[in-house]
Amino acid sequence: MSKNNENAIYRLNTILTLFQVEGVSYSVKELAELLQIPASVIRKDILMLHTHDECGITFFAEEEDGPEDIAEALKSEKADDLILGAITQYENEVYLPLTELEISCLNDFLDGKQLSAGKVKKNYTIKPMYNQARANMQVKVKEMYDVIQKGQNIRIKYKTRTGAFSEWLIRPLELIHNAMDDLYYVVTVNRGRMIPYRLDRIRSYRVVEEDVEVGNTEVLKHLPHMWGMELGEKVHVKIKILNEANVQYKVKRDLAQRIHGTWTQVGDDLYFEDDVIGIYNFKSWINSYGSSVLVVEPESLRKEIMESARKRIAFYEE
Repeated sequence: MSKNNENAIYRLNTILTLFQVEGVSYSVKELAELLQIPASVIRKDILMLHTHDECGITFFAEEEDGPEDIAEALKSEKADDLILGAITQYENEVYLPLTELEISCLNDFLDGKQLSAGKVKKNYTIKPMYNQARANMQVKVKEMYDVIQKGQNIRIKYKTRTGAFSEWLIRPLELIHNAMDDLYYVVTVNRGRMIPYRLDRIRSYRVVEEDVEVGNTEVLKHLPHMWGMELGEKVHVKIKILNEANVQYKVKRDLAQRIHGTWTQVGDDLYFEDDVIGIYNFKSWINSYGSSVLVVEPESLRKEIMESARKRIAFYEE
């Protein structure tokens, strides 16, 4: 296999992998910056993937007013800013170009349990590849951080929950990564009210010279107490994390950004206290750990979780 062909296969495989994740979208320009490859090459790669049925992927324009003939649009650099989604027959299986030595080493690493002889064909192996669902976030995060540092105002094209597109004029003030849902949010303030925008739903933006009314930004002081991006009253909570498996390690990882929280070790058990805004999301996070994380305070939340557990038990008993 020539070096050029090998590079092309890696490149095409990467594009396929990026679009495997449900709901993601990229423009040619975003992919070019992410992969450090000229946009003209990315354009030809997507056109090739789109027009060959054996590749198992069909591209479409995310924008409602986008072109219907993607193949024709991709022949011109005018499509480089077009936001593309994809329908793909792949789930978690992708093609990887490997030499015989690489196949042997990978089998040794996996103890021969993952790769069967039937899955090795013509110097390729089919293997689950777990990718970063929003790899383009690295690019978008850096861009938005620069906008915030420069105090710039931007017009954004935003995809709402219903799938419709809206245009907003905003001044980004904070960039927040919510570990609970693994999403980035651009936070602004309008007339004293905090407004979060999911970064992955900002399809495009442009810096403008227009004025933006922000108002009192005092509300931003609540950000360290927010659980997810749910607004509401502040509630003092205390939880008990049992010393089971690696639960305490996982909880510490989840709560690493809770700068106002306090930790207390009592024997084998670990306690955490904090003031939380967004009790509904907090409760969902507690439930994700089952009986390994217990609510101590407030009593009302403790009783609510106990009652919910009783109802689930009764349901299964029926």
